[in-house]
Amino acid sequence: MPDLIGRTLGHYRIVEQIGEGGMGVVYRARDERLQRDVALKVLPGAPADRDSRARLLREARSASALNHHHICTIHDVGHVEGVDFIVMEYVAGRPLNELISAPGLPSDAVARYGGQIADALVHAHARGVVHRDLKTANVVVTNEGRVKVLDFGLALRSAAAEPAAGTTSAWSSSGGEVIAGTPLYMAPEVLRGERADARSDIWGLGVILFEMATGQRPFQGSTQLEVIGAILHQPHLPLPAQVPAPLRAAIQRCLEKEPGRRFQRATQVRDALQAAATAPAPRPRRLRARPALVWGAVALVVGLVGLWAGLAWVVSPGSITSLVVLPFDNVSGDPQQEYLAAGMNDELITELARTERLRVISRTSCLHYKGTKKPLAQVMRELGVQAAVEGSVARSGDRVRISARLVDAGDRTLWADKYESDMRDVLALQAELATDIAHEIKVKVDPAIGRELQQEILRLRRLGNPELYPRYLEGRFALNQRGPQDAQKALRCFDEILANDSTNALAWSGRADVYSLLGSYGGLPPRSAYETARQAALRALGLDPWIAEAHTSMAFVLESDDWDRAGAEKEFKRAIQVNPSYAEARHWYALFLARGGRLEEARAEIQRALRVDPVSVRIIGAQGTIDFIARRPDLAIARYQEALKLDPGFAVGHYGLGRAYQQTGDHARAVAEIEEAARLAPGLPTAQAALAHAYALAGRRSEARRMVARLERLSKERYVTPVGIALVHLALGDRRRALVWLEQGCEARDHYLVDLKTDPAYDGLRGDSRFQAMLRRVGFAVDEGAGLPS
Repeated sequence: MPDLIGRTLGHYRIVEQIGEGGMGVVYRARDERLQRDVALKVLPGAPADRDSRARLLREARSASALNHHHICTIHDVGHVEGVDFIVMEYVAGRPLNELISAPGLPSDAVARYGGQIADALVHAHARGVVHRDLKTANVVVTNEGRVKVLDFGLALRSAAAEPAAGTTSAWSSSGGEVIAGTPLYMAPEVLRGERADARSDIWGLGVILFEMATGQRPFQGSTQLEVIGAILHQPHLPLPAQVPAPLRAAIQRCLEKEPGRRFQRATQVRDALQAAATAPAPRPRRLRARPALVWGAVALVVGLVGLWAGLAWVVSPGSITSLVVLPFDNVSGDPQQEYLAAGMNDELITELARTERLRVISRTSCLHYKGTKKPLAQVMRELGVQAAVEGSVARSGDRVRISARLVDAGDRTLWADKYESDMRDVLALQAELATDIAHEIKVKVDPAIGRELQQEILRLRRLGNPELYPRYLEGRFALNQRGPQDAQKALRCFDEILANDSTNALAWSGRADVYSLLGSYGGLPPRSAYETARQAALRALGLDPWIAEAHTSMAFVLESDDWDRAGAEKEFKRAIQVNPSYAEARHWYALFLARGGRLEEARAEIQRALRVDPVSVRIIGAQGTIDFIARRPDLAIARYQEALKLDPGFAVGHYGLGRAYQQTGDHARAVAEIEEAARLAPGLPTAQAALAHAYALAGRRSEARRMVARLERLSKERYVTPVGIALVHLALGDRRRALVWLEQGCEARDHYLVDLKTDPAYDGLRGDSRFQAMLRRVGFAVDEGAGLPS
């Protein structure tokens, strides 16, 4: 290859040679257009390699989509005057192989560098890019101590049959295409001629970890052929005793010869290495020390204690046990992209919330602060949290850009970063963002929380085709608005996803939530709605049993359709176990407990829901419902009024407030509130039935009779809640017709039958044997005093 120093290829002026290998010569060059230094790799120019080089250039273009702080970015590929070259980010630092001395690196450095390499693999594998030549010479440690992995996806395919030193080609035993790489780092299956995949990169990382930990490679031989034989047939060298057990276990699993026995995903390696980094060091053996050494150790300890005291205001272990993810700003300039910012916020909350020891404020309380001008510190005080995540999302064409930062209560930025990717990679981008934030939380808080976040919470759920993920975000955004038209829009989004990818677990979960909502709010006949919700929830849980939303939907179906209270409670508890900060599961479980007369448990659970969703009008209103069931109308009125101060358009709040006024005998106020609820929900039969019931109790009997007659006629054309009609007849004093309509409600599986045991409206029926039989049928135990909690 000719000497290129001093020449200009395109707008790149070559300054000096900085490396050479089987894949070509690497130069430091000056990008004259952008006025920056770059690394320019000139590829071998043998004519016989023309097809191989063409494939390599195509793969370089694919790898250029990688944008990660532990990956060396590819800027450009070119062909000038017969020279093929790849232009990469210039990384100032030293190759990892030059940093490894004979005894190896300290274990904490091995875990730290290895975790950063694994993090780079997570990013690349999520985008379908396999490195294929992972080795210490392809890893640079920058002057700031950060790892950068070079040459992603650039292992050159070749027909060469004779291995040489460095990056070269390993022959295929099957006679097919061979893959270039460094045989000393190649996985056994690749040496056998099988296709390299993510697990092959994990093997390469295992070799790097072994080399960092010991100063030598795990397989030895006097020739490369002997090394290849050892890789294929011999166990690796033993790890020294000083390698900590967690790190030892991680290395050994990476080096399993059978791919199926290795870590299957780079996320698992990263989690294992981060756990190893935070594991307590083994207790050293006691040694008899000379007095001078003892006093020296005392002085050192005193000095370290003073240093720690001085730094305590910077990092206080265990101080961050709660945080809020504030609504991400949509800075696209396009209101139609609001769903992307909302969905990113929603998914980040979900990913961070799956631990009992870290309290994450729920989405509805977060939305209360959307567009707020309040200082960040005031928001954190109001929500009772120690840290906040805030950020922005911008979409331009098919690209999405995310900026985020983690801030403490003193407005100090603990972490900040920017991300950019194709829209089809938005899922992986969100997971990467959540992982980085969780890592910073791990650094700032009790390591147990960090380990739990890394090992259990931030698991990238299988979603099928990631290009469909934006439609999922749009569907969730619509469903959270809770209106009938919003539910239909959400359903269209989820159905569109499933038409393209029937294995999308989150879309099935969304579909289950839509039909649970429609079945309970009266939008569809409950029997058909709940059966559809059941099938969707089962599909979601079959694909991914870690979706709290699907467990909550299943609990709702079991309570309302099957009248299986034991099964419903089990599903509620499972949803809370999967995601302890999923406030909706706690909210509905609290109401479930209250409807069963378990009021103290219900109060405790609703308080847990409020801890993660403190300004949710629905949860504050649910507190009022529990007080209403407990026959404590004054407290119920205060709760509902608190909710309505936050959202005067909260229809359920007006309805609940009206019913609480009914308990006090103030029927004028009750009618006014329930009329407002009906105004906010025009055309909804359940609202009209509630209003007719209020008129009957207020003595406006003729109006109540006209309304209930109209509802009975309407019920012949569409579904109208039979329980609502029954309550009107009960308020009019017609117990017989009330029981007839309640029986029809049982046949239809009307959702509102779940209130039979404890709703004060039924107190006049409790001694009726037909009503008691109905209670047993719906799944409630009939005992003395049932439904009359104190």
